[in-house]
Parts: sequence; structure tokens; C-alpha cells
Amino acid sequence: MKKLYKILIKCYFLFSIFLVEGQVDNVNSNWIREDLKKFNELSNFINNHLFKYDLFTDKIHNLNILERKIEWHKIIRTEAIQYGGSTSFPTKIISKGNNIFYLKITLNNDDTKLLKTIAKENTKIKKELNSNWKLVTIHRSDSIENQSYQFIFEDKKLSLDFKSSIRRFFGPLKEVEINDRLKDSYSLLMSPYESYNYGESCSFDNHKLFAREAINNLLDEKKIDLIKNILIGYNIEGRAYALEALIKYHKKNDLEIDDETKNHINKLTKLTSQVTTCIGHLTRSKSYKNILLKIETTGKGWQD
Repeated sequence: MKKLYKILIKCYFLFSIFLVEGQVDNVNSNWIREDLKKFNELSNFINNHLFKYDLFTDKIHNLNILERKIEWHKIIRTEAIQYGGSTSFPTKIISKGNNIFYLKITLNNDDTKLLKTIAKENTKIKKELNSNWKLVTIHRSDSIENQSYQFIFEDKKLSLDFKSSIRRFFGPLKEVEINDRLKDSYSLLMSPYESYNYGESCSFDNHKLFAREAINNLLDEKKIDLIKNILIGYNIEGRAYALEALIKYHKKNDLEIDDETKNHINKLTKLTSQVTTCIGHLTRSKSYKNILLKIETTGKGWQD
């Protein structure tokens, strides 16, 4: 909804520009000034090397917190977006207390193009982009290449503590072999830093989820050992996909779920973590316990 709102606002301004002759340069320059202001705020925070949550929310203005939820016990995942004039900076923060141990800020293709253009004339912006931001090329299925500037910070020690805590709760992961075809799917569903919804389709155009496609890839090749690891892995929504996949697979093939997996499912239902589920453009948070109940009764753990 925030993305749609932003698009509508942009359309309104563009329409206004055409109606009010002679104001194009003034409006565009105001937008660019605002973009530079917001980018400089991010740059100052990054270069201070004090990755504290309260400092980030204090220093970064026009920051809209979209979601804050428990990632794991005292660890919080925050999804936010900072609006500039014509740019926006989607941000993911994972923190323990006031300490940020993972921060990812992403620019979309159009915003990346704008900053690259500004950097041609602005040496300060050019230096900042070269120093702290990585230009990532994204290959889409329709053969179109998009580019995205990304800034990523990770505190390795706190990140390791986070993963170790999950391992102490569930036990160790199994040693598994992953072929090249399934490597990306497995990584997506295991990653503690990837965000996606749990559902069948989650947008206005009924777009299928990458995570749904990823779990289907594993099921198609009957990689149950990989799915069992995802069940006790590092991603909240990834675990929900694994839970659904394992129950459906065993039911379809008239197989008994092994005791170890039953134990993992039992532990999962005791977690306070909230899974972000979706139907179309609507999202809501659900516990693993409620998701399990829906899967067992309807086969669809995300539906109301």
C-alpha cells in the first residue's frame, strides 16, 4: 500500500507539472535537493560507524516504520522506508536491544539511475557511492537487467550469537548436499536477512512469490532433507513454508513424520515469532501454532 500511495503521489505531481507552465525546473530541483538531503543523512549515519537503533531513527528523517516484529526472542526485525523527493530508501534493520547487527538499505532501478546521474556532477555523492554502496545487477526472467545500489552492514559477532541461539533451541542442522539448481532456493528460505511473505500470491496482480517458487523447486526434486533444515532454519517465513511442505508431502505419500521432525514442529509452535502471511494485497501476522492448525484442517496455513 505504501508503494501504491507513493506512485499515486508521483502521478499527481507529474500531472500538476504539465498544468503549471514554467514550474518543471523548480519542482525537479526541489525534489533533487530533498533526495540529496536524505542521502546525506544516510551517509552521515553510515560513516559515523555507530549502528544504534535509536540513533538511526533519530537522525534519519521522513522514516516510515512499516513493521516491527520479534525475529527471535529479544531480536527485532524492522522494515522501514525513508522518502526523499523522488527517491525512496527501503531499509531492513535487525537489532538486539539498541544494537543493530544487520542493516540493509536498497535503491530500486529508477532511484539508482537518478543517483548515478547526480554523481556525475557531484563528487561527494560519487565518492560516497564508491565507498559504501554496492551496485548490484538483477537479472529478471523477462531478460531485462535492473541495477540497484545496496548498502549492507553486519556485525559478525552478534549475527553469530543470533544463529547460535537458534541452533541451541532446535539442535544442529543436518549436513546436506545441494546441487546448483537448488542453491538459490535453499539460500532464500534459510537466510535470516531475506524478507518475504508466506502465502500463495501476495500482490494486486496475483504475482507468485519467489519463496513459494523456491519451496516448490525443492519439493519437485523431493529434497526433504533440505526442507527439514529450513524447518529449523533462520528465516521466520521460510520455516512456515517448510512446515506446510513437510505436512503435505507426508500426507500425499501416506508417510509417517519421523519423531525428530515432530519434535521440531512441536518446538516451532511454542515460539512467539509472528509469520507475515498474505492473501492478495492483504497481510497479517500469525503464529506457527495457528498456521499448523490451518494446514492440518484446510491445507493452507496462510488463509483466514
